Amino acid sequence: MNTKDIILSLKEPLKEMIQPDFLLTDELLKQKVLTDHERQIVKSKKSLQQRSDTLLNFVLQKDELAHLRFIDALRDDDQRHVCNFIQCNGGKQFDTKCYFGVLQNYIECI
Repeated sequence: MNTKDIILSLKEPLKEMIQPDFLLTDELLKQKVLTDHERQIVKSKKSLQQRSDTLLNFVLQKDELAHLRFIDALRDDDQRHVCNFIQCNGGKQFDTKCYFGVLQNYIECI
């Protein structure tokens, strides 16, 4: 299962978890995951859930590198819990990759 498939399968809970209002959209613009126009569309949505949904829709239209940059941007924006959730496929998969991803996020916090 690639990153896009995981994000797509977790889209509903991710809409509730992601905080797109702070540095996340700016970082995604800097990383060329979002265009300035896309970022403005995300920011124009009235509710937090609509902004998250719009952001996820834009990210899901991109390539695998953009999906990985999205996860990095979440980590950089102190949304490590969301990274862990994606890396562990919503808790359905707790293998070596998931374990080391969670461990890496924990170490970066200390």
